Amino acid sequence: MKKICLFVFLSEIFMSCSKDNDRNSNGESSVFEAKVNGIDTKFDIESASLIHSKNYDRKRMDITVASMDKKTKLILTLTQTPAQGRGMSLKNYPIRFGLSDDPLTTELDESIALIDGQLMLGEQKDNGYALFPHPQKGNVIVLSCDEIVSVISGSFECSLLKQGDEIMNITEGKFSNIRYLFLHE
Repeated sequence: MKKICLFVFLSEIFMSCSKDNDRNSNGESSVFEAKVNGIDTKFDIESASLIHSKNYDRKRMDITVASMDKKTKLILTLTQTPAQGRGMSLKNYPIRFGLSDDPLTTELDESIALIDGQLMLGEQKDNGYALFPHPQKGNVIVLSCDEIVSVISGSFECSLLKQGDEIMNITEGKFSNIRYLFLHE
């Protein structure tokens, strides 16, 4: 009987700890969701970071999420110049096509061409994801950003051009209480 009670007690502790991973430092639930081609999709947050670059006097925030079934991945990127503060400004960030950084050109960061925002979608293929970084139009609105506890919330929408002429529509996107890591470069 004591072993059963101990097992139940430890199970409750582990279950409550796993639930805390979906909460920010204020105890609020983190949410990232959108309609992908009209289908309600909830995402698990894989990472969120804000990099402050002194060399380029800019900030870059990346939020990477995967759908609950792990078939779809989204990478939301915001940039801001000048790089003041430890958060992103509350404003509309137009999503535009930006260059991806080529890891083979270590002396050059091609992603500097990214002015405001970008959204990339990946679909599960074999052992990884095929990314579609070709936004046609869209925007991200940062509604709140608490620099003290590193938490951001906002909304987004975007149309992406996939292979050929296929358009992927992402609408009614929202992210709330996403805790990010602040890094200096």
